[in-house]
Amino acid sequence: MKGKTLVLAMLMILLLLTGVTCGGGGGGDDGPSFEDLAGTWFGVMVDPAFNTHTYQLTMNSSGNMSDFYMDEVSIPALTGTVSRESGRIFNFLMSNENEGGFITDESGDYLAFLTGDFRRGVLEKGATELPDYMPTDYQGSWDGYSIWLDADFEIDNEGDTYFTVDEDFHLIGAGLGGAFSGSLLWVVGDPDHGVIFGTGNSESTYIELAPSADRTFMATIACIVTVDIEITDCEFGSYIKD
Repeated sequence: MKGKTLVLAMLMILLLLTGVTCGGGGGGDDGPSFEDLAGTWFGVMVDPAFNTHTYQLTMNSSGNMSDFYMDEVSIPALTGTVSRESGRIFNFLMSNENEGGFITDESGDYLAFLTGDFRRGVLEKGATELPDYMPTDYQGSWDGYSIWLDADFEIDNEGDTYFTVDEDFHLIGAGLGGAFSGSLLWVVGDPDHGVIFGTGNSESTYIELAPSADRTFMATIACIVTVDIEITDCEFGSYIKD
C-alpha cells in the first residue's frame, strides 16, 4: 500500500490513546449502471493524516469523473475514470495516478470510497451540504456489503455484513471475519464532518465510520494493526440504516 507509513503510525497512536492493547457475490446482483451513477456527488473525505474535508465530484454516464472540489476549492487538473469490478463494486483510476475503488448502494445514490493512499469517505448523489450530526445518527441497525482487503489492498473476500450501535456507542456485528465488537468515541471524532472512530474489543483494530449527508448510508473501514505498526487486513464496507 503506497504511502502508508504515516497512516500506520497514526493508527497505532489512536489505538494506544483509546487504551487497546495489542493482541491477538459481486456486490449484490448486477448493481447500478453508469447511467444510474451519473450526477454530482458530495460528502466527506478523510485524508491519510486523518484530516477531514468536504468533497465533491461529477460523474457522467460513461464513468468519467471531473469537477472535483475539496473544502469548496476547485481541483481543476484532476479527472478520473471508473470501471466496474463486479456488481456494486467499482474501480477508478485518477489522472494523478492514484487508484481506488468504491461500493455503492443498490440504487446508485450513495457510495463509500477508498484509495490506495488511504483516502476514504462517503458521497451522496445530489447532496449539497452536511447536516449537524448527532449521536443518534449512528445508533441503530445497519445492513451492508463489505470487502476484505489484504495489506496490498487486494480483495480477498466480499459479502453481506451488518452491525448495530447502542446508546453507549458499543458496536456489535457480523463481518467477513465473523462476529465482532468494539467501542466508538463520539467526542474524539469529528462531528462537524460526521466522522467518528473506535477500536475493536478483541484485537488492535482501528474502526472509522462516516455517514452520508442524509444520515441513512454509512461508509466504514476497520483495519487490523500489528504491534510493529503494520496493517495486515482491512474490512471496507457500505451500509444502509434499517
